[in-house]
Amino acid sequence: MRFQAKDATSAVVRAQYSLDAGDWVLALPAGDLSDSPTEQYAVVVRELTPGEHTLAVRVYDQFDNVAAGKVTFSVAAPKR
Repeated sequence: MRFQAKDATSAVVRAQYSLDAGDWVLALPAGDLSDSPTEQYAVVVRELTPGEHTLAVRVYDQFDNVAAGKVTFSVAAPKR
């Protein structure tokens, strides 16, 4: 999953993701450094079981303000 984080007034300093309400994991930006008002992120999740999953994302600016979002998706069972 790819996403863009944008702040109108300050720098984006970090982003995290959680799969299926699990632990929060640091997401690294495309340039490996979060220090701009706009940052690009890519999250790769592997070995998902068939069924529905939810990926939540939260992003912080330099003043610790947070924005969050989520996407729910389904993984098909392997074809036999």
